[in-house]
Amino acid sequence: MREAGFTIVEVVTALLVLAVGLLGLMGTVAAATRAVAQGHRLQQAGVVAWRQVERLRGGACAPPGNGTFQAGELEVWWSVWSAADGAASRVQVVVRTPTGTGFRTYTLSSLMPC
Repeated sequence: MREAGFTIVEVVTALLVLAVGLLGLMGTVAAATRAVAQGHRLQQAGVVAWRQVERLRGGACAPPGNGTFQAGELEVWWSVWSAADGAASRVQVVVRTPTGTGFRTYTLSSLMPC
């Protein structure tokens, strides 16, 4: 007469299926965490770049020039030059932010009428 319960093969098979599912879930969580961190860095870079453009826009038509500054862990470079017709200024702000494996660079360009 057979006793109630599971055989060792059934238990091992169930554990393998569970392990594969958990590994897949861990990979998904890791990818989601990286995506959230990248979104946060992009948001920080966008805010810093836009603030710099607004600072430069404050004085009617920004004079040509360039500069750099640090905003926390972000490195920021900006450049202003006259557009071809002289009726506007071109502004470019480059923000470099650290990642887990190096750096990522974001660029914001704008045309400001004089």
